[in-house]
Amino acid sequence: MRNGADASTGSSAASGAISGHYTTRRGRGLAYDYDAFWSLSGDRILWSAKVCRNGAPTDQPVGIVRMIEGAPPELAVRKLVEFSIESLGRDAKPERNRQLA
Repeated sequence: MRNGADASTGSSAASGAISGHYTTRRGRGLAYDYDAFWSLSGDRILWSAKVCRNGAPTDQPVGIVRMIEGAPPELAVRKLVEFSIESLGRDAKPERNRQLA
């Protein structure tokens, strides 16, 4: 994962990669790093990402979306990865404190 500034490829490419850092807006504002990869197939963007928190892998979201004409694929992929990160934990059940007898 890259630290600091995001990196991206040019939007005219048929595939590319972006790295970024995202802090959730919900909850405690948890920080995540990600590396995302995308490729174009007709009017669709195929994407996948590796998401880490504190250097430990936490998620690997993937998807296929229809490309919006004139919009750079990097922007769509970044938004999708950030939405996936924001969704982490929504379905998780809170851990209960366990006491040993």
